[in-house]
This record gives sequence, structure tokens and C-alpha cells, in this order.
Amino acid sequence: MDPLSLIANTLEASFLSLAQRDDDALACLRRAFDIDPDFWVAHLHLGGIHFKMGRPAEAIAALQRARIHSDNAPQTIAALGYILARGADPKGARACL
Repeated sequence: MDPLSLIANTLEASFLSLAQRDDDALACLRRAFDIDPDFWVAHLHLGGIHFKMGRPAEAIAALQRARIHSDNAPQTIAALGYILARGADPKGARACL
């Protein structure tokens, strides 16, 4: 695996998170952010990991960064809307719709 590949580090983080190794996943994402702090796919995955770990505020912040850096990619808006709805912010979730 290419240690300088943004997508490889991000996908490794995703797989580690699925294996319940969230701390290791966060370390992979840190490597991706060291290469490119604006890589929106890594911010998208970071948001999911934070939400899974019970950190909704951090999840929302990461997904907002993903939305901005992706120029409003639909995946980022959908993930943000989902987390806002799960976090009892129906107004924010509706805004995503």
C-alpha cells in the first residue's frame, strides 16, 4: 500500500473502524490529513467514526468540513442530514434536504 495515498489511508481507516479499531482508524485519518488537510473523503469518514464513538459535535464539525471541501457533494449532505436527524436537530436535518 502506498503510504502517501490519500484514498488508501482513508479506506484503511474505514476498514479499521468496521473492525471496531477506531483509535487505529483515527491514526490513519491523521496520516491522510498530514498529506492533505482538505481531503473531503477523509473528513466524511472522520464524521462517521466520531458519530459511532458517541461524539456527535465532532461528527457534525467533520461533516461540515467535508461538505465545504467537496463543494457540496451529495454524500456529505446526506451524512450530515442523517447525523443531525439522529441528534434531534430536525430543523438542521430538514435544511440538508
